[in-house]
Amino acid sequence: MCAVETPFSETTLQAMAGAFGRHGDREAILYFDRNGVKRWTFREVREAVHRLAAGLVAEGCGPGSTVAVCAANRPEWIIACFAIWKAGAIVVPIDTQMSDEAMRQVLPDAEIRLIFTQASEVERFHALA
Repeated sequence: MCAVETPFSETTLQAMAGAFGRHGDREAILYFDRNGVKRWTFREVREAVHRLAAGLVAEGCGPGSTVAVCAANRPEWIIACFAIWKAGAIVVPIDTQMSDEAMRQVLPDAEIRLIFTQASEVERFHALA
């Protein structure tokens, strides 16, 4: 059996999001884009999650609210999910490849309050509304 060392001992995703600050300037996210390698520290992630979670709460997205994330894999997706959890809301991941017909069923069934998406999907959601 192999043991994996992790900087977290928290038992919930909300607790994990709250613990990001303890790890300061250690790298939390490493990704590649057209301009090369980008890095986000735990401090940067914590600050982004905190700001976004506060915005969600200000918009009335708290415990029990459902918030969709429909976007390609990007670091912002991670921030959005942790912010949703920190606000106490529920993440509803939606595949960008889902058909419009399926989307018309999922959105009202899940009682989606807000949707995090990418620019290329905005018009689609406006049309579905």
